[in-house]
Amino acid sequence: HVSKVSGYKASVQKLVAFVHTNNIQAEIPVKNAIPLAIATKGIKYLGIQFSKEVNYLCTKNYKNVLKEMRDNTNK
Repeated sequence: HVSKVSGYKASVQKLVAFVHTNNIQAEIPVKNAIPLAIATKGIKYLGIQFSKEVNYLCTKNYKNVLKEMRDNTNK
């Protein structure tokens, strides 16, 4: 378990699952089997935006990070 190594325990009330498949019918049993809150549109993990819309991954992550780096460099 991660908790033995890190010393932290996961709070099930705060956990969120992000289910992403190409088949909506396949998602239904998975969502029903997971006893966690399900993110419907996307999730942010370690500063990275994950979205069901694959086309937006570059826009939400790379372009924002690049802009932030440019802004910080200009300061």
